[in-house]
Order: sequence, then structure tokens, then C-alpha cells
Amino acid sequence: MTAEDIRARIAELIGENGQLRAILKRIAEGRAGFSDTMQYAIVSGRIMGKELSSVILELAEGRPEIARQLLLDRYDDINDLCNQVQTALDAKQGLHLRPQKAPFPAERVKQITDSLTDPTVSDDTIRRRARSSANIAASFHDDYIKANADFRSKAGLQCYITRETDGKCCPWCTDLAGHYRYPEDIPESIFQRHDNCTCTVTYECGRMRRQKVWSKREWSNEQEQEYLKALDEKKTEERRRLKERKELSEKSKPKVFSREEALRLQAEHMPRVLTGEAESGIINEARVIDSMFYADDYEAKTYTKEEIIENLRTSAVGLETIEYLENNPQVKVKLSENSEITNRGQHENNMLTIWLNNCPNVRVAGQTVVHEVTHHRYGIGGSQQAETICFAFEKMHKENRKYLTPEEWDTLVESVKRAYWNLPVEGGVDHLERFDFIIKKR
Repeated sequence: MTAEDIRARIAELIGENGQLRAILKRIAEGRAGFSDTMQYAIVSGRIMGKELSSVILELAEGRPEIARQLLLDRYDDINDLCNQVQTALDAKQGLHLRPQKAPFPAERVKQITDSLTDPTVSDDTIRRRARSSANIAASFHDDYIKANADFRSKAGLQCYITRETDGKCCPWCTDLAGHYRYPEDIPESIFQRHDNCTCTVTYECGRMRRQKVWSKREWSNEQEQEYLKALDEKKTEERRRLKERKELSEKSKPKVFSREEALRLQAEHMPRVLTGEAESGIINEARVIDSMFYADDYEAKTYTKEEIIENLRTSAVGLETIEYLENNPQVKVKLSENSEITNRGQHENNMLTIWLNNCPNVRVAGQTVVHEVTHHRYGIGGSQQAETICFAFEKMHKENRKYLTPEEWDTLVESVKRAYWNLPVEGGVDHLERFDFIIKKR
């Protein structure tokens, strides 16, 4: 199969999709908003990712080049449609600004396309990476929104970024959802997304008269000012609630165990000797610190190794994670940051990578270490079932207990189904009975 065959097949599938045809019709009629183009980017990207995944192993040569061309097709298509929508919106407001085409993220694309020839990983991993190219396609739309909001803000227009969820998303996306004045109120992670993220990121700007993205109705200047005032009041209320949540979180902050308490917990949950010395029962944290290292691109040092280990010491699951790293020195944890990556973590053989720029606080960084270590510790992965188990360990670490209620387990299952729709439901988990304790109440 040639590159042209794959491109033609993807174009055919996109053309046959009823949802995409409806969006294209609205764009042609001048009735579309950026929520429409966002959905187009997500759906067409999934079609591309699924098709590429189905043929990737048949491509003995030229995988990076073919994948790059497919992503370039999505980039051109998405930017062209966004330009059409922007031009139509501007015409209704009497604006005469040229829409900005977002820069092509060559480094981000190269990272995913080059990974498709990695000889050290399994075929399933290669297929999964090919499917994840859908996330890159969705990010092209985010790049367009950012480029045009930035350009128009500098031109003196009032711009607002809106990030919306489908109401059934992960806690990280829920925290980012909202309306933000650009650029002063924009959260650092507003344009980031994890694998299979379906959040919509749109923007609106203007003067005198404008079209509201969602309702498509035009407003007078007075109505616009009333809207902006209400929007600011809503944002103030969101900040107040966020402050309350932070204060509540501080009050219920997990306890960091003392040496004596750690010994007691180890005696209860990890009875075997940990350091190899008959008289010792203390985890050799120096070895664990040695197993973690900072990547060359990690400049911010947002969280140190010591801070992450301190967080792991706040639960029995965290202590087990420390124990596993101490007893398996071949496992290394790379602490990194990369604005082109949207995941919190990744495991490849004995290398666990944690992207700390995607961890909003040290607690989430600790949870991510738990998640990736669970993959390695039990040799599980490649399915929704495996991801649910890893998120279960995250949850138990966060709550400092060794069980989940059936309701909590069901919630995780549904969340993973939405986030990892491209993975098979089952598989990649041997001896499932090992995890019975996850869904049992004490």
C-alpha cells in the first residue's frame, strides 16, 4: 500500500462521515463557529489515526514520511476550514484582519512519526502510537486558536478563550474548563490535551458588534459590555471556588509519615526485608533517588526528586512504589518537561518518563509515578483494563487506602473508556485475580 492509497482512503472516509459533512455544510453557509471546526479536527483526526494504525505494520519503509504527510494533510485542512470560519465571523463584525495560519509544529510531529520505527517496542505499541496521531491533529486546531487570539489581542481586540468539556471528562480537564480573558488570565495548560482528549478549545473576540460562538447571534456594543461584565463576574466566582477547594485540600493534606510511622506501615504491608540487611527494615531511599534523574530538557525543576518521594511516603501504595523502585534498580524514572507532550507519563521497557509540566502539583506527580510503576510492576498495558488498574492505584495513593469501592471502580472504568476509546477493552493483564482487592470494601 502506497502513501497515496492511504491518503485517498482517509479522504474517502472523511467524505462519507455524516457529522463531518454537516459541519462542512455549515461552514459553506457561513453558519459555523469554532466549536464546529474543533469537532471536525477531532473526528477527522480519529479517522486518520485509526486508518494509519490499521496499516502501519504493513509499511516496511517510509513510516515517518507517510505519517508526516497524513498529519500535514490534517494541518492544511483544519487551518483552511478555520480560516473560512474566521473570515465569516469577521465579516459579520465589520473586521478586516487577515486570519493567521498557525505554525506547523514540526518537532512535535517528528517526535510521533519517528517513534513509529522504534525497534525496541512491540507491534501493539507501534499501532497505539499511530492511533495517537489523532491527538496531534486535534492540537492543530488548538494552535490555530492560540495564534489568532494572540494576533488579535495584540491588534487591540478583546479576546476570550473558552475550554469546554463534554461533562464526562477527567479531573485535570475539569479544572481547566472555563472562560478566560486572553492573555492575562490564561492558565499555562489551557492548550494542552492528553491522549483521546475531547475538550473543545475556542475563542471569541471583537468590537462594536460580534457573533457569539455558541449561539451565532450578534450583539450590540452595549450587550457586549454586559456580557463581558457577566463573564468577569463568573470568572471571579470560579476563582473563589478554586480558592475554597485549595484551602480544603490543604486542610485535608495527606500526612507525611515519620520514620516510626513508616516502619509501622512497612511492617503491616511490606513484611519482607527491603535493604538486604537482616537487621534493617527501612527502605533505602537513597537508591530510589538514584533511580530518578532529570532529563536534559528539564530546566524548571518544578518538583524535585525529594519532593516526589516525600509525596509517595504519604500512603501505603506510595511506599510500595518506593519499595519496587528500590528493589529493581534497572527501572529508571526520568523527570522531564516538554510543551509538545500532553501526557503525564509513559513507560517503555525499563524507562519510565514523567512530564512534570503536565502535573499541576507534586501530588499529581506522585500519582503519575505510581501509575507508571504499576504498569511495570505487574507487566500490564495496552488495554482499557490495564489503564483502569493503574488509575485505581493512583486513586488509592491519593486517598491513602488499599481498596476502592465498587462505585469508584465503575467511575474509573467509564472514565477510561472515554479517554482510551482506541484501546481494546480487555487484554494485556495476566492473572486478573491479583487485583481483586481493588474493588472490595474493607
